[in-house]
Amino acid sequence: NIKKIKDYLLFVLASAFAALISAFINVQNLKISGSFLPDIYSVFTQWYIGDFFGMAFVAPIILILRQPWPKWTDLKKAIFVILTLLIFLFGQVVFFGWFSEFINFTDRATLIFFAVAIMAFYFGRHGASLIYALVLVQSTLSTLYGNGFFGPDKMGQPGPMYIWVYLGTMSIVGLFISLAVKSFESKNEELKEIADQILKTEGYFKEMVTSTPIVILAFELISQKIEFVNPFCKKILGYSEADITNTSAWWRLIFPDESYRDKALKSLNVTSQDGRVSTAMSTPIDVEMRCFDGSFKTI
Repeated sequence: NIKKIKDYLLFVLASAFAALISAFINVQNLKISGSFLPDIYSVFTQWYIGDFFGMAFVAPIILILRQPWPKWTDLKKAIFVILTLLIFLFGQVVFFGWFSEFINFTDRATLIFFAVAIMAFYFGRHGASLIYALVLVQSTLSTLYGNGFFGPDKMGQPGPMYIWVYLGTMSIVGLFISLAVKSFESKNEELKEIADQILKTEGYFKEMVTSTPIVILAFELISQKIEFVNPFCKKILGYSEADITNTSAWWRLIFPDESYRDKALKSLNVTSQDGRVSTAMSTPIDVEMRCFDGSFKTI
């Protein structure tokens, strides 16, 4: 299942090795059978190219198209069908010389690369593979029946290597773009899942500290502000959230006596001069805090 660029590169590498073995075995069979081979190297090369092309550039089409297609909206399906028909018509113009009496695009086969790239970007592996399969059939048949880019009248009967390079490059372009987009989308989905999980965990934590019958205040070291106060803290001390989050006045409210305030802040690792909390971990202590009604409670 080709889902990543790495998968395709390994597939091409395996195809090159398998084609080498296949071509070697077939040439040896011809020699053993007594077939006349005027140029063994030429026969081996042609056999190798044919096997390698089939494994590396045709087999991925079959493997991808047999996978379940993505669920597209009706609008996206309609756009895909329209673009596929337009690319088919353009392929006929390029490879078979359709409408050449009106417009001649038989020397513009490279434009199909852009079409494959666009389909790969917007419609992924399946879209790119289907278009590539269409172009593969059109270009191959055009070498026999066409009068366009690969036809004898236009190209002077080019060697088979030219069309293999053309189609092989197109396959690489289409699959690389579609797999890169797929990889990017997969990473985005993973990040989204992680973000959702973090938000969910944060929600659990907030719910826990909100309902816990313990005085909890969250003090942000950088901003030097009280960022969170749980309901139990407001219930026990009687202050509003605005009173508590007003950091500059908070210490004086709960510790009205200056000497006791200095002692308490020192125990809490808070300097009495600017109210900043040090990064040192405080040991649990009991302090007398003044409530909103003027009474004192041990916290």
